[in-house]
Amino acid sequence: RSFVSAFLFSVAFQGTLVKASPVDSIQMAKVLTVTNAAQGGEKDLLEKGQYKQALEQWGSSFGMTPFADTPTGRGFFALLLMRNNISIMGFEELMGITQPEKMDPRLKEILVQELPLNNEIWRLEAPRIYNTVVARWSKVLPAMGLSKEVWTFTLPKSEKDFKQAASLFQRLKPESNESAWVQWQMALAYGELNQAKQAGLYFQNLLDSPQTLISKDRVYLASARVFFQNRQFDLASKYYNMIPKDSDYWLEAVEEKAWVAVREKDYAKALAQTRTLTVPVFASQLGPEPYYVAGVSEIKICDYYGAFKVLKNFKDQFRTRLADLQVLSKTNSTPGSLSAEDLLEAGKSGLALGADLSKVPRLFYRDGEISRASRTAQLLKQEVALLSQHPEMSAMKSFANDRYKEERQMSLSRFKDLAKRDLAELGDFTEKLHIVEVEAIQHMFPNGKQTSHSKIPGQVVADAKSDTLTFPDDGEVWMDELDHYHMKTKGCSAE
Repeated sequence: RSFVSAFLFSVAFQGTLVKASPVDSIQMAKVLTVTNAAQGGEKDLLEKGQYKQALEQWGSSFGMTPFADTPTGRGFFALLLMRNNISIMGFEELMGITQPEKMDPRLKEILVQELPLNNEIWRLEAPRIYNTVVARWSKVLPAMGLSKEVWTFTLPKSEKDFKQAASLFQRLKPESNESAWVQWQMALAYGELNQAKQAGLYFQNLLDSPQTLISKDRVYLASARVFFQNRQFDLASKYYNMIPKDSDYWLEAVEEKAWVAVREKDYAKALAQTRTLTVPVFASQLGPEPYYVAGVSEIKICDYYGAFKVLKNFKDQFRTRLADLQVLSKTNSTPGSLSAEDLLEAGKSGLALGADLSKVPRLFYRDGEISRASRTAQLLKQEVALLSQHPEMSAMKSFANDRYKEERQMSLSRFKDLAKRDLAELGDFTEKLHIVEVEAIQHMFPNGKQTSHSKIPGQVVADAKSDTLTFPDDGEVWMDELDHYHMKTKGCSAE
């Protein structure tokens, strides 16, 4: 099993735009030089912090004057947009200034405070900022170059990459989310290289830090994988068990605990884990791998009828899903992907799709590209609505709407890519399960005769202790039994 998975690697966008404490509106107003009554009225509105009204009157006060086309005028208008929660369009306006160094020093200072390194706009826009733009703005907004370097830093591989990480650590606040991102990449890189000690240091730093970017459950899962690949199965199980049932990573933890049991040749325990995974409530979130684990484990305990049952369940579960993924892999828009995108743009969890989760790529809501594009689309949709209140800015509204459609399409295109990925995974495990099927047939009917082991079924019960009651598994799901199943089997000679 590969240590670094796409879902572990990417980090979803969450929360709202982080803004610095607004600079005193009076300081902002001081940037303007008044030459007539209309401009005086604009300055009065700004001094009172009435940004909506100030934006409405910008066109009649300063918008048609030569000042509006100067670096200071354009920068001031961009700031005014951001103060009206039209942040992405404001940022676009700002990036269009070709000589930012000529802006009024007072405005430069305000922009630095308005766009600190932890403003979400940097992470959203980092892929779109060209190096030439960074060079232009390096002396005015130092956060621009640093943020682009941070958010485009992924999984270091070369000596140059590791030196870049060391340089970033020197320039970032140790407990910031930006530092956490770089630490996370370093931890995953060392995990991939199987350098457990170095990876562990970064994991522990992330756990001890007040950062909010990388969840503790994600760190526990990655730590467990490091122990797993080093065959330290007790420690791997310890970290898998630290992930609670209400975590989005719990199903992966249970699945990987099943692999721990397989490695330890405790096939009954592996089957108990897959029993938890394959209950109907998780059907729409489950990939094909647990069925393979279950099929192999059934072979190992000589329950060949059990192996065939696993194969049947696999086919029943993925028949419809296969058809949905095949359609999505050929087009960007299906009812399922459109509904999923609408949910994300509304700021809701992808899990709100419910049973329709089976119609879209698994864990799509964790994908970094979908998360960035849908979050940007969400903000742009809100900005289009705000710009609709300003008829004088119809051209900007049209541009914002075009950008919204672009981001939405980028997200939907990624759904198509993920569908192809899921289909490839499904094809891979279908081939492996065919091997399980052939082996079951060979064991059941060697030389055309049925073996004595072919009718030895295992019995799944709830995990029992001296002070608990034990109930046979009758197919009914009780949430407190999940991850507490125990498989009773009879021995056999198959290995």
